[in-house]
Amino acid sequence: MPRGVRRQKGRRELASPCFNRPHNKPLQTDERRVAVPAYCRLTLAPLAAERQNVRQAEKVIVLREYDIVRVAKLIEPARRFDGSEGARRPPQIGDVATICHVYDPKDPIAPVAVEMVDHEGRTLWLADFQRSELEFVERP
Repeated sequence: MPRGVRRQKGRRELASPCFNRPHNKPLQTDERRVAVPAYCRLTLAPLAAERQNVRQAEKVIVLREYDIVRVAKLIEPARRFDGSEGARRPPQIGDVATICHVYDPKDPIAPVAVEMVDHEGRTLWLADFQRSELEFVERP
């Protein structure tokens, strides 16, 4: 049998040399194996760093007041909105606006009030949106 491979209950597994040295103690644990060192390249289980990258990709950004957002979709195209006289128009996909009020900060799916202004400071529209309709752009 090749060096670095051990037989266990009729199947072959990769024997990690990291486990054989006393100064290399396991740093992380894994669901499928017990004690997987994060620095050992010969392990077959995903390492903690890889799982952390997946978690960061799935991470949902919590929207707060004064965050700049983009309207990604309109679930209700004929929604109620308010605006300044002479500059008022309905919200459109692609509009970049600011969250001016979060109705329930503890609830991640609570609606938010969003306002878009023109270059003169007049309110084009002020409307309530579901968070799923918005895309985070930046935090001032």
